[in-house]
Amino acid sequence: MNKFIVTVLLAVFLTAPVMAEDVDSLVEAGNKFWSEGKLELAESTFREAIELDPGAALPHARLAGLLLSQHRNDEARIEYQNAIMNDPQDAGLFLALAIVYLHEKSYSNARAMVDIALELEPDSENALKLQQYVTSRVDTLETTASDVPVAIPQDAIHGSAPASATENLH
Repeated sequence: MNKFIVTVLLAVFLTAPVMAEDVDSLVEAGNKFWSEGKLELAESTFREAIELDPGAALPHARLAGLLLSQHRNDEARIEYQNAIMNDPQDAGLFLALAIVYLHEKSYSNARAMVDIALELEPDSENALKLQQYVTSRVDTLETTASDVPVAIPQDAIHGSAPASATENLH
């Protein structure tokens, strides 16, 4: 084997554990800053950990949690999605993403994330509780929506509004 390739492989193997430790240290520091209320510093620390190892799920998840706590839902959603891409077997990440969707009132997406979490961990108490909550929200919305009179659209083909919502269905 080429001496250069051996040197490169050796360097990769020797630095990999150090990089993981650095990422873990950064996440730990970010958590500390967050608990101290130093949100900008926590965010930059989590981002530094992500930059160091974009394939690590934890820094994405911690950043997402921080962003969600600041009502930055769009950014949090993206970070939870990144975390899921890096660890698609972590049911907790799907539950966290479901919470983002709840904040956005996207109940069907929240339900889908809870369903995936339950596929991964069928006995998860948190997933079962969240499923119950999402179902209650959807049921409430469906009940409320059924109480609202349906506006009958003008029939585009015949140029007039049909007498009932089911008339002139093509």
